Amino acid sequence: MKTLYRASRVHTLSHPPSGEWILVDGRHIERVGSGEPPFADRVVDLPGATIIPGFIDSHVHLTGTGIHLAHPEVGTAGSAEELVSILTRVGAEGPALVHGYDETKWPDPRVPSLSELDAASRLPLVVVRADGHVSLANTPALSQSGALQAEGVERGPDGEPTGRVTGEAHQRLRAWWAHQLPDGHIEELQLKAAALAASRGVTSVHEMSIPTGRGIDDLRILLGHRGRLPVDVVAYLATTDIPQAIDLGLGRIGGDLALDGSIGARTAWLSETYLDRGDRGAAYLGDDELAEFFHDSHLAGLQVGVHAIGDRAIEQAISTWERVYSALDSRGRRHFRARRHRIEHFEMPADSHLERAAMLGISVSVQPAFDSNWGDAGQLYDVALGW
Repeated sequence: MKTLYRASRVHTLSHPPSGEWILVDGRHIERVGSGEPPFADRVVDLPGATIIPGFIDSHVHLTGTGIHLAHPEVGTAGSAEELVSILTRVGAEGPALVHGYDETKWPDPRVPSLSELDAASRLPLVVVRADGHVSLANTPALSQSGALQAEGVERGPDGEPTGRVTGEAHQRLRAWWAHQLPDGHIEELQLKAAALAASRGVTSVHEMSIPTGRGIDDLRILLGHRGRLPVDVVAYLATTDIPQAIDLGLGRIGGDLALDGSIGARTAWLSETYLDRGDRGAAYLGDDELAEFFHDSHLAGLQVGVHAIGDRAIEQAISTWERVYSALDSRGRRHFRARRHRIEHFEMPADSHLERAAMLGISVSVQPAFDSNWGDAGQLYDVALGW
């Protein structure tokens, strides 16, 4: 069945660049044009409308987005007290995880204490910061997850946990919680997130699967039902295990595989110290380990992506790709550029990083919303990095 859509404008970003109508045969676009339209079984008039290609969201965590949609909106909290008040309304019958608080927006950036988190729920409770690299957790969650035995548990002057965790403890906490979810519930969360994307004109999403945070089953479930979702899903697996990615039928690997952390957690890897801390963040992979991963993944025919936020992490990614590129012959270099390996976030590049990434054909996947959220005077980036 052929359907003709008539609108004020049709922008194709292809050829022809524009038109007044679009002819669709089943699910496929057949023609775009202007003037007298061709025959169609059905005509849909859209007066005053503009038709454009569907959007592609190049960095998505579907299950995490579904979790965010399924629970009270903690991002509206303006203080530690307001956050605790919202958490008392979560109403879970088992371990609960909510996402999206941002203390850098509060007049007083104090986060809830462990005692306040314990008072909010007697069941395990995890509250993930907006950047996804810091969590708050009550005593049942810290104890049952095994996070207390991992690095990254913040402790007060008395040596006792404060409830705030980063790094390995944060990952262990999230992985433990993910394993509490039934498969059917994970499907529902992914569907909810995909439906939101479709409702906003997004027709394709790049899923950044992080098995250290959600386990590999989260991706297996997604791959099992992605054909029934209302958006196309392109999956990236944050691992250095090349056979695992190939066995899953993926043509890509890495994605949000972290070379460093985040600015909010003060774990993004910098060339200078944070203004409000005496360190430069953290490097998660050594140079030789990264070079081996890049080299072997490229030779396996995979597109490779990594997460790099701080300028030092970006330098590590680009210089390591340069090592791999320099070892290739001229034909291999053409194939390299065509592969469009990726760097996610790419928040603090120097001018030379832009030039070198362009020369290598590296694709950068950026999030302008980060600067919108945290880039104004007196906000997170100003406080942590300086204006």
